[in-house]
Amino acid sequence: MARTRFCPFVPEGSPLLDHLCGSLSRSGCSLLRVEGTDQVGFRLSFEDPLCRPSGFSGFLFRLGSAGPRRTRAGTTVCFPDSRDVPPGRRDPFGLFTHVLLGVDPARGLIVGFDPSRHFPEDETLRVSISPRDIRVTLERGWHSWLREGWERRDFDFAEALVGFRSELLPAYLEFERIAVGLDTGHRSLLADTFFDATRRRSRRT
Repeated sequence: MARTRFCPFVPEGSPLLDHLCGSLSRSGCSLLRVEGTDQVGFRLSFEDPLCRPSGFSGFLFRLGSAGPRRTRAGTTVCFPDSRDVPPGRRDPFGLFTHVLLGVDPARGLIVGFDPSRHFPEDETLRVSISPRDIRVTLERGWHSWLREGWERRDFDFAEALVGFRSELLPAYLEFERIAVGLDTGHRSLLADTFFDATRRRSRRT
């Protein structure tokens, strides 16, 4: 039986969310439903090229150019209170993959942070990404590194970041589904090997 396709409405004033939707569409995915905005969180469901349903939710923030020569990427992020998230976009059953993404649409660059390190978050998130990490990410398409945070905590804080070009968003979501619950060391190891393993698998098929 044929199914009718439609293009979900992306809320106005959400250029980062619109960038994610465009990246999925260009990767051969079909959008099913888009909810939320850049500022207060979003939830997005889609079908991959094999018609498998999937979805992810979380928060987006813009990565702007920083540094004397504007070669770094950086920003300061204040997360909304979890109580401000509309009930319709909460995910009590864990059906959606949770993400925290910094997006630079001009360069086609996305950086994935470890969601488990930031929710609930009581500190402002300060982000500074080196020119080297940006260059390697854009050249290779996928790159991971460790970030040492400024947030005040009772334990040493570090997290494994994953930078990737926008067209690899479906691969990143697959990575994030596998990486749920991993500590920083294992998440970093998985990120270092995941993309190469995915490419080898694609060649076999």
